[in-house]
Amino acid sequence: MLTNGVQRHDAPQRIGAFGSGAVHRSDVVDRLMGCSRPDPILILCKAAGWGWPTVRAVMLSRPHVKSSSTALDNAFSNFERLSSTTAQGVMKFWQARTPAAPEIR
Repeated sequence: MLTNGVQRHDAPQRIGAFGSGAVHRSDVVDRLMGCSRPDPILILCKAAGWGWPTVRAVMLSRPHVKSSSTALDNAFSNFERLSSTTAQGVMKFWQARTPAAPEIR
């Protein structure tokens, strides 16, 4: 599991381990990590009970997305407003979707 002290280079492997757990399907985690928007990452991490330092490391670990200071500030604000209950409900919904469902972008 990720800790709040996770390093940027460790995040992809640890996220992969998260996806292999019984709670979250790896295809869902992979799809969420591939999104260019931060919202799915915020939901995934809040549902896992992770704190902001870990969320920030996960966001910065995505090589295809450049996160500016403003984007990180906005993501932090959204992460703080998001409840764990809501995030867990959204994750259950995403997991229940069929594999043929369109990707979240």
